[in-house]
Amino acid sequence: MRGDVGIVAVHVALMAAGFGVLQLTGQLHDPSPARLVFAGGLAYLAGVASVFTVMVTLLVIGMGVSLVLFAVVCLVLAAPALLAVGRRKTWAGRFRRPTVERVRATRPETWATGAILAALAWIGVIGARAVAYAPLTEYDNWLIWTRKAVLLSSHPRFPDLFLSTRVESGGHWDYPILLPLLQAMQFRGAGVVVPERAHLAAWIILFMAIWAAGYLVRRTTRPIVWAAVGGGVVLLELSQVATGLADTPMACFLGLGALAVGLWVDEGRTSDLAIGAVLLAGAAGVKTEGIMGALIVLGVAFVIALLRRRRENVVAVVAAGAAVGLLAIVPWQLWIATHGIPATTSISQAFGPGYLVDHVDRVWPSVKAIYGVLSGLNLVQLVLPAAIALIIVRWRSLRPVAAFYLAVGVLYFLALVWAYWTTPLDLNFLIGTSASRIHVGVVMLAMAAILHLGGERVPAEEPAAAVDDGPPEAEPRPIAKATA
Repeated sequence: MRGDVGIVAVHVALMAAGFGVLQLTGQLHDPSPARLVFAGGLAYLAGVASVFTVMVTLLVIGMGVSLVLFAVVCLVLAAPALLAVGRRKTWAGRFRRPTVERVRATRPETWATGAILAALAWIGVIGARAVAYAPLTEYDNWLIWTRKAVLLSSHPRFPDLFLSTRVESGGHWDYPILLPLLQAMQFRGAGVVVPERAHLAAWIILFMAIWAAGYLVRRTTRPIVWAAVGGGVVLLELSQVATGLADTPMACFLGLGALAVGLWVDEGRTSDLAIGAVLLAGAAGVKTEGIMGALIVLGVAFVIALLRRRRENVVAVVAAGAAVGLLAIVPWQLWIATHGIPATTSISQAFGPGYLVDHVDRVWPSVKAIYGVLSGLNLVQLVLPAAIALIIVRWRSLRPVAAFYLAVGVLYFLALVWAYWTTPLDLNFLIGTSASRIHVGVVMLAMAAILHLGGERVPAEEPAAAVDDGPPEAEPRPIAKATA
């Protein structure tokens, strides 16, 4: 019981930190009770991404991992939200009839949405109890992720351990360590190391991602749409996320980061670009595929901004890219480079023309393997064609946004092929052990496209201020684009 309370406290602290990040990025400009509840999933993911990005940097400069350090980082990041909710005027009159800017739903839609969300909540809670005691059946789960989390739970300086325990066993000591840090904080919060509970991290992130998606598309997509699409993705991904591997957490951060940046491309709210950068930093901190995905998303957004010839947008996306690179990618990559940690794939191999030409025979088998997974899974057979169809349908009315999702999806597919092409590992072994799970990134990018392009546009002529706390019998009016 005490261990369960400690684990819950760790995740609550991350959500609290995330509320502060939302306040700073402009996503929580008016923290009313209703908005705090609705933003909970996005707050949690923002908290995970920001707290552990900071902690990785602190590790690199020599500070040790501890619950005290974790609590201090969470408190500092939560401070902006704590200050905002502490103002009495923020809460005055909000409890009787809270307002949240969102697409309004009819009564039947509201009941249907509530039923879907209640079912998802039940699956999430019941499933969390089950996966917390599920055996570690995936070899890579222990070798690459959970072993590092166990080390972190009893030793304060993880990088020092890398230098003394590094072995050529496929442990990928150069991989980003955001997920092991999260798992280690769970162990420290529980006061006991139970390796099986490492599964909880991926499980919680998946369900929080659907919650977060609803908040991100609140202005453009009907609740029944994002609840149904998100619920379908959860149900069809349960077997994958139950393995506890890092593919699903990375894909959740990448997909939501792309969704937020896509909203910025569409409507130009800086707050969407800012929170997109935070989420992409989380993807980069979980897995190397997340680094590639983050660079692709921001790179495509940069090209679109250039083509539109909007200087302020170009500056904004460059700043977002610089923040992700300098805070979430460079510190860890610099540390492993300066301490002799061998990279799984060296830069000379990844970009060397000679190496690429010599191994060009890997390209077609890689394309066939990834395409075979994407076309053979029931999940992708549903999600991917729907995303492609919406891109085609919306091409004329939302061309920049449709082009954004199309380019991100195609380039991410090519990046996966490139990773197989350049790796020194045996190709047949790698395809056999990883191709069946790297599809999750494509699925989450497709979900982002569906939620965005499948939404209805809110009338721009009605300002957000038009919604007030009128009498209960007043007919609710749709909210226009907010200025967050």
